[in-house]
Amino acid sequence: MIKEGTQAMKDTSESSDKSAIIAAVKKVIALKELTDNVLSISFNSNASFTLAQRVAFETFLNNNGKQNRSA
Repeated sequence: MIKEGTQAMKDTSESSDKSAIIAAVKKVIALKELTDNVLSISFNSNASFTLAQRVAFETFLNNNGKQNRSA
């Protein structure tokens, strides 16, 4: 989850093109919907897995490509 989200955020940090930014936002939304469905169906919305999902999303959203720029 973090890997996919980080890649989407990297795509936005490397481009000022609106269409690239919109595409990245759509990727993040699709990833969130996918993981929500997996949590609901496979894990019965278990609190531990839900917390892990939230932390993963917070990690790559708050990072916003900072690791990629410092490397």
